[in-house]
Amino acid sequence: MKKAYLLIIVIIGALGLYLIGGRQATKLISPPSPTPKVVDYVASFEIVTLGTKRDFSDPKYHNINDYAYLSALDPQFVHLKKEGVTWQEFFNSLPMKLTKECLTTGTGQVFCTNDTKRLIFTLNYLEDANALDKEITPGAKLLVEYK
Repeated sequence: MKKAYLLIIVIIGALGLYLIGGRQATKLISPPSPTPKVVDYVASFEIVTLGTKRDFSDPKYHNINDYAYLSALDPQFVHLKKEGVTWQEFFNSLPMKLTKECLTTGTGQVFCTNDTKRLIFTLNYLEDANALDKEITPGAKLLVEYK
């Protein structure tokens, strides 16, 4: 009889350790990160400095990354292949620099907001100082002007 109780206690203990160990292992394993949704759409942009429209036909601007890029055929259009890309992320992928305050072109020209001139961001026909932080959406239009 003592052997039967001892066997039951051992089985219950082993089962308890198995269940506790399984729960701990589950807690330690993180769920996989969500994969960004694959998309296929375009948006457009234009940069104008002191009345001059900037040209992005130079190959150094084309097909730089897989998720948001310019092509040689239509360099005013951003081709999006991943959801959730912001305008800032897109511009960061190009050989230039653009912030809310300054534009440094691919040729090294610098245009910064100062006492007499400023960078103006217009997203979908509405002035938006935070446009660079916004997600690029299908058909979106961004105008960056320095005047």
